Amino acid sequence: MLLRIGVLFLVLVFLTAALGCATTGSIHSNEGSDYKVESLALPYGAKPKNYQLSVEGEHGGISYRHQAVLLVGSHPAPSPVSINFNSAAIPRIRASDPFLEQWINHFRQNPLDRYVSDGAPTTVTVPKLLKDKVDLSKYPGLTLVVFEGNGAPR
Repeated sequence: MLLRIGVLFLVLVFLTAALGCATTGSIHSNEGSDYKVESLALPYGAKPKNYQLSVEGEHGGISYRHQAVLLVGSHPAPSPVSINFNSAAIPRIRASDPFLEQWINHFRQNPLDRYVSDGAPTTVTVPKLLKDKVDLSKYPGLTLVVFEGNGAPR
């Protein structure tokens, strides 16, 4: 199961309700359409005073629940099946210099830190040494496949 993380340009409700900033925008309902906002990239990584509002809430009669909340760039996110994954606070790297090059070099030097999918949508495949770092409880129906070796790409 893939966690759907779409691109979201924040509609100004968080700046008004959560951050207490003045805005000139408004929220428009997508009622009647099949478009559903399920993720939020926090503007400038600024966390609202009440962080729970970034995950779920209601404004002007419109309720929302985000499956993913993305933080500002810092470090790569763990796999969604990792015990360290928190869908309400997903880190991400900055795609600009020197940050991007720093992380590319890190993964070249530390291949075990890379998350590589086996391509099968119903399995999670990990080397034996990472088996205890997997949490499938949030993903019923997935099967854990463990293999011998260190998992380093060849």
